[in-house]
Amino acid sequence: MKNGDLLVLDGVRIPGNIGAILRSACAFGAAGVVLLDSGLTSVYDRRLIPACRGLLFTLPVLTATHSELTEFLRDERIPLAAMAADADDPLDAIGRVPGRLAILMGSERNGPSDVVANDATLRCAVPMLPGVESLNVSVAAGIALHERQRMHTALERKARIAAANP
Repeated sequence: MKNGDLLVLDGVRIPGNIGAILRSACAFGAAGVVLLDSGLTSVYDRRLIPACRGLLFTLPVLTATHSELTEFLRDERIPLAAMAADADDPLDAIGRVPGRLAILMGSERNGPSDVVANDATLRCAVPMLPGVESLNVSVAAGIALHERQRMHTALERKARIAAANP
């Protein structure tokens, strides 16, 4: 997988949501998407290809087990940030993580599984008005990826300005 952030979908099973997430991952420069417990027999599922508007062929998408993901993240020294509606860390915390990051999105019904979420060094939430329980997983993934890109762009701009004005 190329350098860059990863999106990990844990238990996300609706092909339309996975497809929308793949479109956001491409739009915001993710390096790849890892599917855990997706229920798909292949990433080339006939329902997924139209849902992602064919972008499946431009972005690495693979299925993995929890242990395979854990081993890969450990070997590559990539921290994991879990997105959850009840998380305590602010969303902009994912933008402050230097280097690569794996962003964990949970299932539509239950969020991320405990076994995967327990590996997370951050637990971030998208801020919402009171009375709103949660967002669709594809919307939350797009917001998280946008925030990560926005914060990195701002930090890069700040570093260029500081370098130009010693």
